[in-house]
Amino acid sequence: MNKTKLFLLLALCSLFVMPSCIINCEDDDDVSAFFTTDYNEYAVGETVYFDNRSHHADNCWWDFDDGYTSDRYNPEHYFSEPGTYLVRLKAYNDGDVDEYTKKIYIHK
Repeated sequence: MNKTKLFLLLALCSLFVMPSCIINCEDDDDVSAFFTTDYNEYAVGETVYFDNRSHHADNCWWDFDDGYTSDRYNPEHYFSEPGTYLVRLKAYNDGDVDEYTKKIYIHK
């Protein structure tokens, strides 16, 4: 193999192989908090379904930023006042904790 081909091969490996290893080489037992909702904006009183996508979590705790909390894995919640709410999920596993926050917009 000539030097030019070798250099190109090494360059391609550094672009594709190395970054994926950096992303995927973290400790597999670490808890990772994450959730989704169908939308980011809802009407007052409309039910919001929270889909917990956390990894390696044994327990979770939700703060809906309106005085209500939950320890259900996939809670549903409605907001009684318009505004912007920072919904926070804490995921736990054997003393390891991770947190994820998402803005939910509630309109009249």
